[in-house]
Amino acid sequence: APFVKRGLTHAYGTLGFDLQQTNVVPPDPTLAVGPFQVLHVVNSLIKIIPLTASGNIETAPRPGASRTIPLPDFFSLVASPCDGGYIYPHAAYDKEIGRFLLTCICGGDSNQVLLAVSTTSSALGFWILYSFPGQVTNGLRMQCPYPVSLYSKVGYNRDGVFLSWVQNCPDNQQDATGAIIAALPKWAVYKGATFFYAPVWTAYDILDGINDDSDQFYAGAFLQAQPVLPQRAEDVQYDVTYFVMDVRREACG
Repeated sequence: APFVKRGLTHAYGTLGFDLQQTNVVPPDPTLAVGPFQVLHVVNSLIKIIPLTASGNIETAPRPGASRTIPLPDFFSLVASPCDGGYIYPHAAYDKEIGRFLLTCICGGDSNQVLLAVSTTSSALGFWILYSFPGQVTNGLRMQCPYPVSLYSKVGYNRDGVFLSWVQNCPDNQQDATGAIIAALPKWAVYKGATFFYAPVWTAYDILDGINDDSDQFYAGAFLQAQPVLPQRAEDVQYDVTYFVMDVRREACG
């Protein structure tokens, strides 16, 4: 399907992936735009599309400027194989530092949350790859023996990179299914550090933060925390980031 970049007075685009290429339904498309390329990602493929100096999509790119990469190949150094597929991709571009961010779930028994960070503002350069366990709630109130990770998202502020996903607990939908947020230190992630501490919050922490004594909400109602991405470099803040919360409808009364 085509995707379109919209301006104040114009719109232009190019063809993205079609079903014959992806062979995955739904494709879960995501898009991030940097100064030199557009990063277009679906459940099985990455497409890097070059931009002109004026920010238009390059209609006749030079050899090597446009590239299509299977997600299994892209993440092969940190997650191989993923018997449940490379699913729920989400891409962003750090407008302040100039880095592409890409996350997805390594599904099946692996149950990993994958993260890639470009080392420059170009998507064609080197990338730093991470693999984090999807099961992070052992010992917490949202503990689940066999969780399934879903719907990964990535966001950022000036000092952090934020991964969020949904822990689905088939054995306990009411008390052990819900949103998870992990806050990674930006300086460590962008340097390729291999050891750092990262706080994790669950749907129970979100419920505690609401400070509502009524029975209107419960932890399992908070399904996903979607990061709100800064629109401009000057919007990137220290110590503050924002999420839009998906809430189960029956929890809203």
